[in-house]
Amino acid sequence: AQIKIYDLSQQIKDLPNLSAYTDKRFNKSILLRIFIPKILPDTIKRVIYLDADMLCIDNINFLWKLDIPYEYIIAACPYKEKNGQEQIKRLGLQTDKYFNSGMMMINLLAWKKYNITEIISDCYKKFYEFFLLPDQDAINVVLQNKIYTISYKFNRMIAANDPTLDLREKGDILLHFVNDSKPWIKGNTPEMERLYKYYVAKSLWSDIKFIEPETLEMMLLAGR
Repeated sequence: AQIKIYDLSQQIKDLPNLSAYTDKRFNKSILLRIFIPKILPDTIKRVIYLDADMLCIDNINFLWKLDIPYEYIIAACPYKEKNGQEQIKRLGLQTDKYFNSGMMMINLLAWKKYNITEIISDCYKKFYEFFLLPDQDAINVVLQNKIYTISYKFNRMIAANDPTLDLREKGDILLHFVNDSKPWIKGNTPEMERLYKYYVAKSLWSDIKFIEPETLEMMLLAGR
């Protein structure tokens, strides 16, 4: 594999700081994903964006080969009904779905054609004080009705340390560890710990040291 590193520090610096209401575990680097299409050459037609807190447990080629209609700018997974409706109401969206930006298949041709990076950046600069989920809110506001809905198996949102939130299903390909629970923190459910360690052992980071839980909630879940 070839790894290329891009310096986008200036682009991030030029954006306003996150809202005071945004979860403190986030920082401005969360906005980096909106600049991806600007740095990739025109010869690349589509790209998969993945958050760092995801685990691939099946062949991601199933995602790459999806047939996505050209008129859609990205493909993503919506929030579950209840949580999605809360976000739609909060943002006043004129659509029935709110999408998670942790996994996106981006149609680079359409994104560049309509100058989506600039539009999302402008939207964020104007409304950032109201955005609890900075990049995700801006993406949903700008691209509502231009996001293609794909199966939850490509972005199964779960918790690593809470058995009541282990909502995996047969056929899942990408697991997304949302909220504070991350599989590299001690206190996972036994099944999730086995799964994560299995893939870590296959990686270049097989000597990873698991982090102690820092918050009271994480400690309680780990203890349980």
